Amino acid sequence: MRKTLLLSLIVIFAIGLFLPRAFAEEEVFDNVHWKNVSNSTIESMCQNKETFIAVIYTENCFNFGLKKIAFQKWMDDYGLDIYANGLGKVPYCMMSGNWELGQSMTSPIIAVVDSGNVSTYGADVSVKYIQKKIQDVFGIYDEEDISFYKMNSSVFSDYCTDSTVIKKLFCKDSMSINADIQKEAQSITKGCTTDLEKLKAIYDWVTENIYYDMGVFENPSGNTDVSAEATYYNKKSVCSGYANLTEALCHSVGIPCRVVSGFAMGMNSDILFDNVWKEYQAYLTTKDITAFRKKAGAFSNHAWNEAFVNGRWIVLDTTWGSNNEYYPSQGIVTGTSNDSYYDMNLESLSATHLFWTDQSENAMLLFGDVNDDGKINGADVYRLFRHVNKQITLTKKQLLAADVTKDTKVNGADVYRLFRYVNKQIGSL
Repeated sequence: MRKTLLLSLIVIFAIGLFLPRAFAEEEVFDNVHWKNVSNSTIESMCQNKETFIAVIYTENCFNFGLKKIAFQKWMDDYGLDIYANGLGKVPYCMMSGNWELGQSMTSPIIAVVDSGNVSTYGADVSVKYIQKKIQDVFGIYDEEDISFYKMNSSVFSDYCTDSTVIKKLFCKDSMSINADIQKEAQSITKGCTTDLEKLKAIYDWVTENIYYDMGVFENPSGNTDVSAEATYYNKKSVCSGYANLTEALCHSVGIPCRVVSGFAMGMNSDILFDNVWKEYQAYLTTKDITAFRKKAGAFSNHAWNEAFVNGRWIVLDTTWGSNNEYYPSQGIVTGTSNDSYYDMNLESLSATHLFWTDQSENAMLLFGDVNDDGKINGADVYRLFRHVNKQITLTKKQLLAADVTKDTKVNGADVYRLFRYVNKQIGSL
């Protein structure tokens, strides 16, 4: 899924020329506090040093879902007026190092204007930071967390951090990686002395050299090759291709890395967002992540990466960090890469991304692999037999793998079940 263009996100306050009539007839909010205004009106309000909230957006903005929920609360619960411009064009008073005069916005920008002093926030900024500014300016504070932080932090807190397990599961042997990709990885990381430097070099290379294929995004066929190899040779793909290539480059230099599938608020995600938010609210009530996971397959629309460096998982989204695009009709459009999506903290990530896959140590265990050698055979049965008969003592990790009956105990029943599996008397553990 695509985030696109240099993430002109940071929230700015509103502006625009007059809204086109066709769009004005299809209001974002049917609310007296949502005021569609022109560029000149916003300019005048700033010049008059007024205090207000504004938003720039377009009909096709992405990353709008959580912000819409916040807008609704501000209007309904507190009676705050929001001055909105739906052309998404940056006005003179909004020019900064992030935007140019007349620049088109691809994601909403929010501005809190305090007596003419403007604080702007992009779509990748958590609502809670905007709420804090509103508290300071309007004396209003809402403690509701309008983000995906609670689920993300809960899932992330259970992540396995055993470097031995992680290396085994998330760092492919070089023999299985394309030779040209391996060679490129060595070139990219030449001169880097630490894995952290290597990871950043890989992020920079992918975001600068791969182009988002808008043709595939606009007309998905299901037959597009998004492998690391295809992405590398074609220099274009969609999010899965970006993530697969990033993973392969990391593995080529010995960095454990995995592809993460989840939900992100990119282009055309608004309808899906409504369903995701509904189920997310149910999760907040029940705290039943298992129930959410059963429905989550329908919510996945994006792929990014997590790499394990220096004893911690680092989140990176090379698709959103790249502002390069490829259009079948006009060729490539080269943008400027964005470091905002490298080593994202959970709060920033949760403003736009939601993930739910179980990556705990238990989930990563190969049940039955009592020897911890990546295989299940007679040697595991023998080792487990010896432990049950108190001839040896298994480690904590080996005990988890030995519990093939999954009843939290390790005893003769586990030996018997593992024996039957190794001897092909049962099909699975």
